[in-house]
Amino acid sequence: MKFSYPPKFDYENEPCMWQNPDELNSLHTHLLIHERTMLEIGTGYGLFAEYCREEGITVWSIDNNPKCEEHNNMIVANSHSEDAYLWACLHGPYDIVFIDGSHRYINVTYDFQVYSNMGKYCVLHDIDGNQAGKYPVELGPMRFWNQIKHKYHTVEISAKKPENCGIGIIRMK
Repeated sequence: MKFSYPPKFDYENEPCMWQNPDELNSLHTHLLIHERTMLEIGTGYGLFAEYCREEGITVWSIDNNPKCEEHNNMIVANSHSEDAYLWACLHGPYDIVFIDGSHRYINVTYDFQVYSNMGKYCVLHDIDGNQAGKYPVELGPMRFWNQIKHKYHTVEISAKKPENCGIGIIRMK
């Protein structure tokens, strides 16, 4: 799968978030090569889910406003809704819970508290704040990560080029 830099979607007028390909390669080396199921909170354009499916990982996705075509393993709902929680419980447990939904601190905190224990690993995306100057991004994931990273066994991935988003991996079980 190819990812563009800078992130471009011809049909969108607003800048969009993306995944750094170097960070994805590191994540693949750490987790994706071994794990087979994932709950993704915040599907967006579906690029990461597509990448994972290409790697043979079954992806279950929650997003209240996906910009990609829905796929069979998706619920269109807010991750804070009871429907999303029950749906996630029905299909879990998971090897990986990937949190990349709302970047507001309160929402990242909620998603972690509610969903992280459904997986062996919890992965937080956008833990590096260097994008704040270029894109309209809230620094909730970075703030939350800095508060919890010393409480768990963690790995931090940050590729400086072309632009880092930052990925935090937490071993939950």
